[in-house]
Amino acid sequence: MSGEIVTEIDDGEDPDAVAMARDIVDSQRAEITGMEQLFTVAGG
Repeated sequence: MSGEIVTEIDDGEDPDAVAMARDIVDSQRAEITGMEQLFTVAGG
């Protein structure tokens, strides 16, 4: 995850920006989980 995103979540003052940063983190985690599952299925 981007350092800027983590900083925004930890220190952000704009609630909309913090919410957007959390959404980005959630979507990246979902993508990573999907990729890990593909590697497992592919025998990686």
